[in-house]
Amino acid sequence: MIKHVADLPVSKVLDAELPSYFVVPKYQREYVWGQNDWDALFDDLVENEGNDGHFLGTFLAVNQEQGSHNTPRYDVIDGQQRLTTLSLLLAAIYSVIRTDEDLDDDKIVERTLLKKMLVIDHVPRLTPQASGSNQDDYFAVLRLAGLKIQGMPTTPKWMGLRRIERAYRHFLRLLEAHAEFSNQDVLWAARDLLDRVKRAILVKLEVATFSDAFKLFESLNNRGKPLTPIDLIKNTLLARAERTEGTSLDEAYEEWRSWLERLGDDYSTQERFFRQLYNAMKDAWGMSVIGVPVATRSNLIRVYESQIDRQLVTPAEGAPPRAPGLLRSLDLATLEYAKLIQIAENTWDAPPLDRAFTDLIRAEGTTAHVLLLYLLLSRAERALSDDDLTNITHLLISFSVRRNMTNVPPTYELQRLFMDIIGELEESNAQGPEVHAAILRRLSRRSADDGVFASSLEGSIYEDHANVARFALIRLAQAGMTKENWQDLWVRDQNSSGKPAYRWTIEHILPQTEALLPEWVSMLGGPEQARIAQEEHEHELGNLTITGYNSSLGKRSFAEKRDRQDEAGNPIGYKNGLNLNSDLADRDSWNAEAIRERTNSLIAMIVQAFPLK
Repeated sequence: MIKHVADLPVSKVLDAELPSYFVVPKYQREYVWGQNDWDALFDDLVENEGNDGHFLGTFLAVNQEQGSHNTPRYDVIDGQQRLTTLSLLLAAIYSVIRTDEDLDDDKIVERTLLKKMLVIDHVPRLTPQASGSNQDDYFAVLRLAGLKIQGMPTTPKWMGLRRIERAYRHFLRLLEAHAEFSNQDVLWAARDLLDRVKRAILVKLEVATFSDAFKLFESLNNRGKPLTPIDLIKNTLLARAERTEGTSLDEAYEEWRSWLERLGDDYSTQERFFRQLYNAMKDAWGMSVIGVPVATRSNLIRVYESQIDRQLVTPAEGAPPRAPGLLRSLDLATLEYAKLIQIAENTWDAPPLDRAFTDLIRAEGTTAHVLLLYLLLSRAERALSDDDLTNITHLLISFSVRRNMTNVPPTYELQRLFMDIIGELEESNAQGPEVHAAILRRLSRRSADDGVFASSLEGSIYEDHANVARFALIRLAQAGMTKENWQDLWVRDQNSSGKPAYRWTIEHILPQTEALLPEWVSMLGGPEQARIAQEEHEHELGNLTITGYNSSLGKRSFAEKRDRQDEAGNPIGYKNGLNLNSDLADRDSWNAEAIRERTNSLIAMIVQAFPLK
C-alpha cells in the first residue's frame, strides 16, 4: 500500500534541487485554518529548542508518476491545511527578506533557495484547490510577496476578507512581533523563522493510487491511542515510588488517580497543568531544572523525570523553606488548579471568584492560569483575599480579551510574560491590593491600547474570533441584568443528536445565506447592494447579537426574526428582553449603514467593558 515513507525536514520536502509539486484535489475541503491555528504553528516553531526541528505532523499524498525521470506531482489527500499554512508563512518570510539591500553571496543564495521553495520557473510548488477562491487568492498572495508566477493573476475581489490573505498578513505581523520581542529587526526575525521552518520535520506518506490513499487515511484515523507524556511521567513516578523508602506503589497510584480526577479527563488540560506548575513554582518551590527555563511540550518528560529523581518525597537540596517534595507539590497544586478549571454555575448569587475563574476560561485566557496558580499556592504569604483574587482575575480577563483580538503581545510571549511577573513578585514583598497593582503595571505595558483594541473589533471578527465575540456580547448582555431578570446565557441543552448545544446563540441579523429572501434584497437596495452588504458586513460586530436558538428562522426576514416567539409565546427574537437587543427591538429595517452604526456603538461599549486601568 505504502510506496514510500520518510520523515523529512521542510527544506527537503520543498527541495529546490530536486523539485516536486503539490496539488490539492478539487474535492478536498477549502482552506479552513484560522488565527488560532496560525498562532499555534508560529508559536511551536519559535518555542522549539535546540537543533532538532519541530515535528509538524504527517501528510499523505498520491504519486502516480512511474518513471524516475519525471518531476513528482503529489496529490495531497491529508495535510493540505498544514502545507498551505507553511507556504503562506514562507511567502511572508520571502516578502521581508527580499527587501534586504545589504546582500552578500550567502544572502543571495538564501533568497534564491527560499524563492524556489515557493515557485520554480514561475510555477507554484503548491496549488490549492479552486473552490472558495483558495487557488486564486494563494496565487495572488505569492504575487504580493514579490514572486512571479504564470499568468500573474490580478487581485481577486474581496480577497482581503478571506483566510488566505488574512493568514499571510497575520504572519507578517507575527514576524514584526517576534523581532520586537527579541530586540532585533524584522530581517533577523524572518531569517530566524526561515531556519526554524526549514528544520521542522514532516512525515511524508507516499502511495501510488487514490484507493491506497483512502485506505491508509482511514486506518491512520482509526489507530490505537499512543502513550502520552503524562502516561510516561506516571510510569516513571510509580516505578520510583516502588523503590523509595516511605512510599508504596499502591499509595502512589491512588494519589495519581486523585490528581487526575481533579484535573479531569481532558489530556490538554492535564498537560497544561504539568507545564504550568513548573513554570509557576520552579523558583518558589525549588523545582528548577538546569537548562530548562520554561516547560514546553517537548521537554515536559525531562522536567518531571528530574523532579522524580531529585525530590519525590522531600524537597531538593537548597530549595526554599516553603518548598514541598514532588508528591506533596502535586497534591497541593491539583487542589488549587481544580478551582481554576471548574465551570461555575452561572447564577446571580454564584461566588464572584468562581464566576471570574469561569469567565477567564470562556475568554480563552487559560495561559494566565500559570500566574493564578502561583497566587493560589502563595496566597497565605501574599495575604490575598477572595476579593483580591477576583479583581486580579477580572484584570486577566480584560488582558486576555484584548490580546486575543489584537495578538498583542504574541501568543508565544505570554507564558514568559506571566513567568516574569511571578519572578518580580518573588523578589518583592507585595501583599493584597499591591499584588494587583504590580500585575496591572506589567500587563498594561504589554497590552494593546484602547485605539488598537477598538480597531481590532472592526471588520469580520466572527470568522476568526467567534468565541471572543460571543464572550464580549454576553458580557454586555449580562451587564444590564438584575437578580429578578437574570438569564444564564451559557446554558446548554441536548440537541436532536444528543450533543450539548447553547440555548442562547450568536445570531447574524443580516443572514449569511446566499439566497436572501426578497424582503432582504429590497431592504438592502437591490441584488448588487445586498451582495456587497453581505460581503462587507455579515460577520461584523454590529451584525451579531444573542438570541434563543432557532435554526429554522435564521434566514427569515428582519421583522420575523425581531418578533419571533417560542411555542409558549415567549419572545426569543430581538424582543427577548436583553438590553443588547433593545435597539433592534425598535427597528423596522436593517442595512449596511445600520450595521456600521451599531458596530461603532458596540466597540465603544466593549472597550469600556474590558479596561486595563
